Amino acid sequence: MKNINDWNKEYASYHINPVNKAIHWICIPLIIFSLFGLLSIISLKILVIFIALTLGYYLRLSRNLAIGMLAISILFTEIINNINLNTNLNLLYLYLGIFTIAWAGQFIGHKFEGKKPA
Repeated sequence: MKNINDWNKEYASYHINPVNKAIHWICIPLIIFSLFGLLSIISLKILVIFIALTLGYYLRLSRNLAIGMLAISILFTEIINNINLNTNLNLLYLYLGIFTIAWAGQFIGHKFEGKKPA
């Protein structure tokens, strides 16, 4: 299994262009957020299991990374719970829309980079 330094080196080689980096700083959290939102529609229990498994994987890579992801996961889950309870919007379309737009942004970023996503 690759360690965190291997992953970071590989990731860095595909993300040199500042526009691509900026797009990724926005789009990757949005992809995670939308994925959490989609899972929350199915079941909060499934979302919690997914987060726990993901945190376990990140913990194997880096304790600091796992702590950061735990904080982000808690924040995103709270926001999603708030949205799910207080909106009349179609949640499936909302989260699929965010997911689709964020992935489109990723591909646009890689056009600036001149490399396909890793």
